[in-house]
Amino acid sequence: MVSVISLHYLYSVDILVHKDLKCIGEIIDYVLRNGLSTPKRVYEALDIYFKRGITRYFIDNDGIEGIVLGSSGVHVVRISNEGYKCTCSDSYTNHYLCKHALALLYQVLNDKRTQDRALAIVLNMLNSTENIKEIPIAVFSY
Repeated sequence: MVSVISLHYLYSVDILVHKDLKCIGEIIDYVLRNGLSTPKRVYEALDIYFKRGITRYFIDNDGIEGIVLGSSGVHVVRISNEGYKCTCSDSYTNHYLCKHALALLYQVLNDKRTQDRALAIVLNMLNSTENIKEIPIAVFSY
């Protein structure tokens, strides 16, 4: 089942919410369609997800937190209603999700136990007025 929510930020963008994400490909499609990252970062995040991994993660009422093994060491990532934070330097210089945050997002969206709660948190992050102003929304042509 797919439901559509419209956001208005310079132009209308449709956010597709998949209730049954069955593979990493669908998660990548979700991330790119919603302007959460660029194709290069998606590739780097997949490298982290498959080769290094997420050591631990949990979801609380308003956020997702995890420990991600990156090439430069261990990173702590938090994705919440207020946006996202990562201990990497890239998260402070870019409005897109960093590759560590994306790897964590892949993990929680691919885990059937955490999928619904994780999607709700990501949508709350995107629907936050402050974050919509800060997150550039990419439009991809297919």
